[in-house]
Amino acid sequence: MLIYANKSFNLVTFNLAEDSLTLATEDPEFAHDATEQLPCKYSGEPLTMGFSAKFFVELLGILNGEEVNIEFSNPKTPVLIKPVNQDPNQDLLLLIMPLIMQ
Repeated sequence: MLIYANKSFNLVTFNLAEDSLTLATEDPEFAHDATEQLPCKYSGEPLTMGFSAKFFVELLGILNGEEVNIEFSNPKTPVLIKPVNQDPNQDLLLLIMPLIMQ
């Protein structure tokens, strides 16, 4: 997904709907785009947010394990990322700010 993002912004769009996350990115300069739909546990109103794919991948690389808990509130507030299976002696919490989308 990251290889298709515009190199200036590395924008990836997260489209959340009930039990579904769709990731999308594009680089109109080189006519590239990519979309991937992933299963997730989500309930609430549909939500669209944009993030730097580079920073998001870096944050996920810090975590051990394959499952994470991502807490979304609204497109203007930080997103909280926590590992699902966390060491009992550790309390890891990561934050990432969404990008303003037009």
